[in-house]
Amino acid sequence: MSRGVVAKARERRFYDNKYQSALIAQFINVLMIDGKKRVAEKIVYSCFDRLSEEVSSTPDDIMRDVFTNLLPTIELKPCRVGGVTYQVPIPVQNARGVALALKWLKQSSSKVAKKATVSFSEGLYREIRDALNGRGEAIKIKENAQRMAEANRAFAHFRWFGNKNKNKVKRTNNNLFLR
Repeated sequence: MSRGVVAKARERRFYDNKYQSALIAQFINVLMIDGKKRVAEKIVYSCFDRLSEEVSSTPDDIMRDVFTNLLPTIELKPCRVGGVTYQVPIPVQNARGVALALKWLKQSSSKVAKKATVSFSEGLYREIRDALNGRGEAIKIKENAQRMAEANRAFAHFRWFGNKNKNKVKRTNNNLFLR
């Protein structure tokens, strides 16, 4: 039985081998297919080697710049009230925003690779480069999500019906990125 003590989220302690960054390690885990982590690492490291030569900054700084452009502030959650399902805009917590941005980056890079008939590594390179400059498929996905949330702003008062966590989300610069 609970005694009213809320468990705190544990600090992430996994880092990638080359750059010692938790954000890049999480990105590698998202890109990994069928447990082939070495293949995902090879793709990500080759992409960041090319980008760091072109942009002349560290891969960790590149990822942070990409995420400042890709992190969403609002997302839509379906909420059923009175037999009708509404798309309710809710603020995005930091960990969820990072997960969404990683998912969008993976989707858009595979889409770019298929469209241009190049390897996934090349598609990932192009998409990260475009996200650094504020354009590309991942940015379009984010803007579309923001646009849909703005369109459904009238249903924001239904936010607390379907949401179990009734605390307001606080977004500060300190906890914006993983360390």
